Amino acid sequence: MLRVAANVGELLVKRPVQKLDEGMKVAVGDWVALEYAAGGDVVYLRFVLSRMTKFSRAAAGIALKEQVVAANVDYVFLMQSYQ
Repeated sequence: MLRVAANVGELLVKRPVQKLDEGMKVAVGDWVALEYAAGGDVVYLRFVLSRMTKFSRAAAGIALKEQVVAANVDYVFLMQSYQ
């Protein structure tokens, strides 16, 4: 389940039955298209729109993979303490 902010409020959305494009995983800030099931009680994620920007890092582990932390973000503030 995914929590999605929509014009009708916050919705719990089921992941799609079909797997999304292998290279595209859902991240915070992604714009998505939703589809209501017959009866309107259940909402499904239909597809993810193309990202304008992304904030990513190298994922943990041996394999070299990218982990998208947030998508469609205009500004990022990084803070670090030091002594």
